[in-house]
Amino acid sequence: MRGIAIACLAAVILSGCGPEASGPPEFQIGTGSDAFAAVAAGESLPIIEGWQGGFHVWVAGRSRGLEEPLVADFGVRDRTSGESLTYLDLEQKVHPDHGGDWDEFSGLVARFRHDDPTLYTGRRVVVWAHVTDDAGETQSDEVEATLR
Repeated sequence: MRGIAIACLAAVILSGCGPEASGPPEFQIGTGSDAFAAVAAGESLPIIEGWQGGFHVWVAGRSRGLEEPLVADFGVRDRTSGESLTYLDLEQKVHPDHGGDWDEFSGLVARFRHDDPTLYTGRRVVVWAHVTDDAGETQSDEVEATLR
């Protein structure tokens, strides 16, 4: 019985925290205010009215093989022109939740520069993010979507 307890303790110590990184670091962009939700290419994303009167899109992400905390740079740009539709220099430090195969974070606010949602409704955009971990590893992802 003591041998089993020691083996279990060793397994816990050796496994560390969070998902086990097998392979290179990875990052995927998504959406969600409270939890990560994957976004398929071409999917439509809702424009959210914030409680302070501005409009935004929720940005979320999931990663594996990266050391926290992560610094996320993110935004939304017009698919055709490349024009940034959100404020520049959106950056936030995140501490992903551990669970399953991925570490996940959500609730990043990509606020649009103008407070008129009709300027964005129906627009084809690219939602993008770069994350840099505590060790300096950077991963990026983007997805095309339509705003509604």
